[in-house]
Amino acid sequence: MLVTLALIVDTASTANLCIWVYGSTITHWGDAAMISFQKWPVPVYLLTLGLSGLFAHIFLIYRYFMLGRKKWMTGIIILFALTSIGYCLAAVVCAILNGSNVSNRATSRVQITTWMASTTATDVLIAASLVWQLSRVQTDMQETKEYAHSLSPSSS
Repeated sequence: MLVTLALIVDTASTANLCIWVYGSTITHWGDAAMISFQKWPVPVYLLTLGLSGLFAHIFLIYRYFMLGRKKWMTGIIILFALTSIGYCLAAVVCAILNGSNVSNRATSRVQITTWMASTTATDVLIAASLVWQLSRVQTDMQETKEYAHSLSPSSS
């Protein structure tokens, strides 16, 4: 189901970008009013970008939880992921309300900066947690031990 949703959202994002670029560079070439006043392409782009990131986070958070069963760390990562999508939605609302004119796009600077920072924090936490968990793997299979050790922060 998650893969299907990701496919739908990414297809919508690609279609949006194609329509946006075609409209800006072919249909309305040289039309400054069209370039500076766009109602829907920016909010749709922000929304699809945020949803794609959320789907990736959900997938990786689930994998981490199934691997380590660490509820407290999973909760912290989920909190950052929810912060990320929350500020994404806030940026979409700002883009709808204020951002259709290029001169007003700076009003969503705080939302977008916080969105990107929380997305980055989520990514770093997921990666660090997975590496930490994989470095603690106990197995009798030598090949798996070597692979897990190569991912360990203490390996050289």
